[in-house]
Amino acid sequence: MEGGVAGIDWMKKFDFDNDGKVSHDEWEGVKPITAYKDKHFGQYDLNRDGSITLDEVPQAQTKSSEAKPSYDVSQIAFIIKFDKNEDRKVDNKEFTGQDFPVYDKNSDGFIEVHEAPQGETAD
Repeated sequence: MEGGVAGIDWMKKFDFDNDGKVSHDEWEGVKPITAYKDKHFGQYDLNRDGSITLDEVPQAQTKSSEAKPSYDVSQIAFIIKFDKNEDRKVDNKEFTGQDFPVYDKNSDGFIEVHEAPQGETAD
């Protein structure tokens, strides 16, 4: 990360339509007022598919001995979709689906990104 937000926070800032990816238009809409103002879309769209996904977003710097967690893009999209209070986790008021207890694997009352379903996001 070269200043500014990173990871899921970066995705929330740039992903206006909450689809789990940042289009060129979304990038251009926010980039001028961020630490990324001198960067180009292509520096992050590594696979050149026309969108920046979570595996391409800037990540926070970690100590080399720390393992960087890996999440499926659909897990991030689930959190972004349902996290109304933007605390990076989903409670049972934000997601009222019957599968809430299944996703809340540690039974702490929240679905965090590592617990979110992979694949299609739940409705």
